[in-house]
Amino acid sequence: MLGANDRIWIDPYTIIPCDSYIVSGTSSVNEAIVTGESVPKAKGMGDFLLAGTRNGPGHLEAIVNQDQQGSFLSQLIRSVEDASSNKAVIQENVAWRKGILMTEGAKAMESLTNITHIVMDKTGTLTEGKLRVSSMKTSEAWKESVQTLCTLICAAEEHGASAHPIGAAMFREALGMAGSHWDEYKSNGGLAGLQEIVGQGVVCQVNPGDKHWRTVCVGNLKMMEQNNVMSLASLPREVESLGTMCFVAVDGQLSAWCLLQDKLRPDAQNTIDGLKARGLHITILTGDNEQEAQRVASQLGVGVMDAGATPQKKLEHIKTLQKQGHKVAMIGDGINDGPSLAAADLGIMMAHGNKCLSSGGSVLILASKLHSLLTLFTVAERTMKQVQANIIEALAYNTIAISLAVGDFGRKYDVVVIHGHHISRNTTPSEVAWGVGVDVQDVAINI
Repeated sequence: MLGANDRIWIDPYTIIPCDSYIVSGTSSVNEAIVTGESVPKAKGMGDFLLAGTRNGPGHLEAIVNQDQQGSFLSQLIRSVEDASSNKAVIQENVAWRKGILMTEGAKAMESLTNITHIVMDKTGTLTEGKLRVSSMKTSEAWKESVQTLCTLICAAEEHGASAHPIGAAMFREALGMAGSHWDEYKSNGGLAGLQEIVGQGVVCQVNPGDKHWRTVCVGNLKMMEQNNVMSLASLPREVESLGTMCFVAVDGQLSAWCLLQDKLRPDAQNTIDGLKARGLHITILTGDNEQEAQRVASQLGVGVMDAGATPQKKLEHIKTLQKQGHKVAMIGDGINDGPSLAAADLGIMMAHGNKCLSSGGSVLILASKLHSLLTLFTVAERTMKQVQANIIEALAYNTIAISLAVGDFGRKYDVVVIHGHHISRNTTPSEVAWGVGVDVQDVAINI
C-alpha cells in the first residue's frame, strides 16, 4: 500500500494511483473521471496529480502526498455515496453530468430558486487559481543559499499546497529552484509543529537535512506582523499595492518576498453577465489585498464587499446580508471560506483539492468552470417548475379520481392554491382538469 512520501514512477497512459506531485518529467493528464473535463491538462515539476486520473504520453516521477484512502477521488466517492441516500439527487440532479455534485439535491434546488445575492471569493473562484510567482526577492538578512531557502519553503508548503492556489504556486516555484537540496531534505530532513493559519499562511520547524532546525513562516503580511517578524520596515512602501504578495521568514527574520499573479477565468465575464441578467446582486468578498480586489472588480463590473477579510469577517458579512433579508449564495474554494459557505443559504465550492469536500457547502463544481453556475441555476429553475407542474397534475388527477369513485363528478370544491396556481372556489373536477390541461375522458378511461 502506497503511503505519504513514497516515490513513484508513472508510465505513459497508466492510471495515477495516489494523489501526488511531480518531481521530474512532463506530460498531459486526463482528469475527466474527477472533473468531467475531457481535455488533458499539461503537467510538470511541482504540479499535483489526482488519484484515478490517467497519465498521457510522458514518463513522470512523483512523490505521494495522500494515501489512497485520503485521496481526492476516494473522498469524492464517499460524498457521492452519502448524497445517494437522498433520492432527489439521483432522480433530479442532471447537473452531475455537467461536473456538478449536489450533496443536498432537493434542498439545494429549492434554495437556488430563492437566491437574491451572490457573494464570491476572488482567488480560485473568479480567477483561474493558477497563480505564478512572477518575482522573488531575498532580503539582506538571508545569508544562506537560495536552494536552502527554497527547500524550507517547499517543506512548509508541501502538505497544504494541493489545496490552496497560493501555497501551490509557492511550492511549485520553490521546488524548481531547490535542486538536490530537496532530495537531501526528503532523505535526511524533517518537519515538526506545522500550523496552518486559515487565511494567512503556515508556520513550522524545518530541518533541511543538516540537523539544524529553523522556524519557517510563509504567508501574508498580517501573518508576518502577528509572528513578530523583524525587518518588515525594510519592505518597499508600494509592496502591498503590487498585487498578491507572499512573504517568507526564517527564525524571525524576513528572508524573502514574492509577487504572485493570476488571470481572470476566461468565462468570468460571461458568467457574471448571465447572473446579473437573472436579477442577482453580486459582490466580491476576499482575503486578498484591497488593490487586487478592486482590480478584479473593476474588470468584471461588480462591487467589493470587503478585502483582506479573515474567515470570521467573511462569516459576519454573510450574516449581515441575511439579517437584511437577502437569500445568500456564497461561492468559494472551500478552504478559507468554510464558515461562510456553511452559514450561507447555499454554499457553492469550486474544487481545489480534497479539503473542499468537507468545508460546509452543499454544491461542488468539479469541472472548475465558472459558467457551471449558469447551468446550476438553469437546472434548478427547470426542476422546480417540473416539481410544481407534477403537484398540480397530481392534484387534478386525484380530484377527478375521487369524484368518479363516489359518482359525484359535478360536486363543487373549495379553493385550491398550490405553488402559485390558483383554482377558484366552487370548482368542479372537470374545471380543474381543464385548468391544468388534462382531458377528462382520457382520465376516466385510465382510471
